[in-house]
Amino acid sequence: VLQRCIQHFDVSFLGTKIEIEHLDLHPFRGILTITGLTVRNPEGYKSDYLLQAEQVKVDLGTVPLLLSLGHSVNINTLTLKGASIFYERALTTSNVEDVINILRHRIELAAVAPEMFGRQVLLHKVDIENVRARAATTFALSLGVTMWLSDMHYADFEKETGSNSMDTVILVLYQSLLRSVLKAFER
Repeated sequence: VLQRCIQHFDVSFLGTKIEIEHLDLHPFRGILTITGLTVRNPEGYKSDYLLQAEQVKVDLGTVPLLLSLGHSVNINTLTLKGASIFYERALTTSNVEDVINILRHRIELAAVAPEMFGRQVLLHKVDIENVRARAATTFALSLGVTMWLSDMHYADFEKETGSNSMDTVILVLYQSLLRSVLKAFER
C-alpha cells in the first residue's frame, strides 16, 4: 500500500521519478521512516537528482486512522533531515522552476476540483532541517556553489496552509522547499 502511494506521486503527479532505499513502518507505534529518498530530475537535465534526503520520518496518529477506517490520516509530526537539492540552471529555465510550474498547475487544479486530490490528511508539526542546495549550470555541472537553506518549521501545517488532502499537503511542502532554493540563489 505504501509503495503504491509513493508511486502515485511519481512521474504522473510530480513530473519526476522517486526512489527509496528503505522504508520501515512500525504500525503499532505509528512511525514510518524513509531512508535514502531520491527525487530524480525532470526530462532534459544532466545532474543525477533534484533532491536527496537521508531520512524522512512520519509520526502517524494511529487511533484516528483506525477509527476512520483509513479515510482520515492524522500526521502528528513530519521530519526531514539532511537533504541535498541540486539546482540545475539551463539557458532559459531550471529543474527547480520546471517542477514548481508542474506543482503550481496541480495546486490550481486542486483548488477547483478538490475531490480529485485524495484522502484527508491532517498534518501538524513539520520540521525540515539541514538542507543544502547546490547550484550549477547544465553546461558546467562540476562547477557551482553550495548553500545551506534556512530550516522550515510549521507548528500546525494544516492550519497555517489550509492544505488537508494527501496530494495538496505533498504539493505545498515540496513547492515551499523548492521556492526556498530559488530565494536562496536570488540573493
